Amino acid sequence: MHLAILLAKAYNTHTKWEKAERVVLNAFDRYFKRLGNDNYDIIKLMGILGSTYDGQNRLVDAERIKYGVFMQHKKLKGLEDNDTLIAAANLAVTYGLSGEFKLAHLWHSQVLELRKRLNGEDHPFTIYVMANLAVANDDLGYYEEGERMSLKVVEWRRRVLGDKHPETIAALSNLASNYFRREE
Repeated sequence: MHLAILLAKAYNTHTKWEKAERVVLNAFDRYFKRLGNDNYDIIKLMGILGSTYDGQNRLVDAERIKYGVFMQHKKLKGLEDNDTLIAAANLAVTYGLSGEFKLAHLWHSQVLELRKRLNGEDHPFTIYVMANLAVANDDLGYYEEGERMSLKVVEWRRRVLGDKHPETIAALSNLASNYFRREE
């Protein structure tokens, strides 16, 4: 099972969506009846399938699956668990991809508040969620708030990861996008 999880994640990382989907669905066929819905590896596979569907632009399927993953994590581990918060953030990303910007903003905002309380302002997970919320702010036209958050993300990533790190470059790109969208 763990090999299937690693392989599916690797395929997703390299945008091999169909291969990732096949690996996940084969693993479901082999393990689901025996392990059931509450098994952590099954839930992890479901999350990977949701991300795969994001990549395939099957956003309705991705949203349904990711919501189920979030609910399973919440049921098994509670709202303040790391995996539950990751599932909530992943669902928010899908909402943003599907143009449901208010929902994306709401979910990212709630996850950010929990992350700040649980992990602090300077934790990598908090910064990751802040970066996503900055984009959600831009999507809704809240450019000043998006800029403020994007600047904080850029500053943190430069300080911690360096100027040439891909996540720093992505943060700079999001900030540039904020400025560009403001001019439209």
